[in-house]
Amino acid sequence: MPWTIGPSAVGRRRAALLAGVIVLSGARPQGAVACDSTCCLMLTRGGAGLLRKGGFQLDFSYRTTDMSAKMAGDAPVDQVIRPKVLLETGRLIPGYHQDLRGTDSFLQVDAAFGVLPSTTVFASVPLLSHRTYDIGHGGYQTAYNLRGIGDLVVGARQSLVRSPQHALVVTAGFKLRTGKNDTIDTYDSTILDPTMQPGTGSNDFVGTLTWVTVAPGRTELGLSTSYQVNTTNGYDYRFGNLAIAAATLSRSFGGFIPSLQLKLVDQARNDFVGGGVPSTGSRTLYLNTGLRYRTAEGVALYAHVLVPLYRYVSEDQLAPRYSVLVGFTKVF
Repeated sequence: MPWTIGPSAVGRRRAALLAGVIVLSGARPQGAVACDSTCCLMLTRGGAGLLRKGGFQLDFSYRTTDMSAKMAGDAPVDQVIRPKVLLETGRLIPGYHQDLRGTDSFLQVDAAFGVLPSTTVFASVPLLSHRTYDIGHGGYQTAYNLRGIGDLVVGARQSLVRSPQHALVVTAGFKLRTGKNDTIDTYDSTILDPTMQPGTGSNDFVGTLTWVTVAPGRTELGLSTSYQVNTTNGYDYRFGNLAIAAATLSRSFGGFIPSLQLKLVDQARNDFVGGGVPSTGSRTLYLNTGLRYRTAEGVALYAHVLVPLYRYVSEDQLAPRYSVLVGFTKVF
């Protein structure tokens, strides 16, 4: 069962609701994708709060994002032309290829264990990172179909405030470079662009803070903020730091918990050999509508649909049209 905030039955019920929206962790970013990081994913879906001492939780999820909106700044364009990152030689070739369309999909597993009533440790990894993209090189079009395991994230959550009405939880996580980041490009036999790889090749840190208030009538308001600091990998490439802020409103109707969320994702520009990489970095505001169904046996099913309300990209980039997330959680 999820952790409790107080000794009373009311406190236990409210704590169970709080645990459904305390959503904290860390991971890897990639451009403007709605859910392409563990941190962003868990802020989106909920259901990853503190557990009771000795409690164990497993979560399996699948998310897919249509990355086919061609944009420059905040305006649609007819074509997206991006540079080639030559990792082997430390050079950038401007205007090298044209991004036509793409889809990012991830199958992920998360595990958490309650070490103490106020402390939970966790691990998270994309078991399958699947990217399909059509890229143009002059008059030639290449279809990319890339699969691989992603980067492992480990960390801990700690409650700072616990009461029947309020909860404040802080999380510290580390992303480890377990995913492959040297896949070869079938077009020119060089290492493929870092944003297409399953892993980043770097060890990174993320911190998250979440405040949850339970209002009368089984209504909850959750405010979350997260910041990920990325380091430079062995190819002298560094993904831009990732900042996320989210406000979530939810209400329980028996076993059903619908939710509505506004989420702002700010991805800084990537860096290569000490300089900024063109056509990287973005800012996106999402509207996230979700529904969770929870059973008495500790199982919860959930589904979320994310639609961008505002998108801004640096130079030319593909941006998300929508993202869909489905999954289930079991607490032991």
